[in-house]
Amino acid sequence: MRIQAFKEITENKKWEDMKEIWELCKTNKIPIPQEVINYFEGGEPHFYGISVNINNLVRCRTLGWKHYADIRLCDLPSDISMLRFLV
Repeated sequence: MRIQAFKEITENKKWEDMKEIWELCKTNKIPIPQEVINYFEGGEPHFYGISVNINNLVRCRTLGWKHYADIRLCDLPSDISMLRFLV
C-alpha cells in the first residue's frame, strides 16, 4: 500500500503558472528550475494540489496475513487537505 498526501491549492494563479513551467520543462526534456521544484516541495504538481511526502509518518505493520498502515492524524501537517490510499 502507498499513501499520498496533498496540500490544498491556495494560490490558484501561482500554482497554475508553476504547473505550466513544470509541464513545459518535462515536455521539452529540460531541467526544472529550482524555484519550481521548491514550490512543489520536491513532488509533482497534481490535480488535487501539491503532493507532500509523508512516508516518515506512516507505520506499516503485518499481523498474520493482514497488512496495516498507521498514520497519527495529529502528526500530519495542518495544511494537508487530502490523503489517497493506493492499494
